[in-house]
Amino acid sequence: MNIVTDNSCTPTENCTLTENCTLTENCTLTENCTPTENCIKATWIDLFFDEHNIVNSVQCMLLETSKTVEDLIELCAAMLKNEIVLCFAHEGLMPIASNHMFYFPYTKMNKRQLQALRSESKNQHKTFEALYDHNKYIVHGELMPKIDHVLVLFAVSCILARGLCTSTAKKQGFVMTKLEPSQLSYHINATLLHLVHRSALPNGALYQANLLLRKHGVSLDS
Repeated sequence: MNIVTDNSCTPTENCTLTENCTLTENCTLTENCTPTENCIKATWIDLFFDEHNIVNSVQCMLLETSKTVEDLIELCAAMLKNEIVLCFAHEGLMPIASNHMFYFPYTKMNKRQLQALRSESKNQHKTFEALYDHNKYIVHGELMPKIDHVLVLFAVSCILARGLCTSTAKKQGFVMTKLEPSQLSYHINATLLHLVHRSALPNGALYQANLLLRKHGVSLDS
């Protein structure tokens, strides 16, 4: 549930995520990599899930959900549990193996991402194709390693820090209200700890994620 009448929302039910927390706009992260030699050699996974792109990718994969903290937790838990796969469907890329709930819409991809997917699909043989529930799924290549848990926690922290709010039903529609710093800190910590314990992440995972946040100038205190 994502409709609230006050600011006493719980970490997994009543908070809503806004859609404006991107790497290049409101998250105050470093800019996306420029076409240097190393960037040109980036794989399709890098273009979606490295430290410069994972925040935007997680947000795009939440577009067709209710955008609650619970949705964010479910998506990131799936990313931590499952391998990555090059799976295409009608709506977009479904990169999480064994989970078809979340996808990255083709309409939200940039030119480099689309080119990388096109090139990779030509280079990797088709390993699976099926029709299910009026949708077609095509998988190229084999399963690839899971996304680094540090990057997943980093993305969660960025999105919650810049996009977490409460929604109040008014006559003119829903009114979004940013949380107070103390409330925001509570929800971020509660969500991160929930993911760490649920996914049995190693000791030091949160510390490493915090180092990455500092590297990109993201503060969780405001």
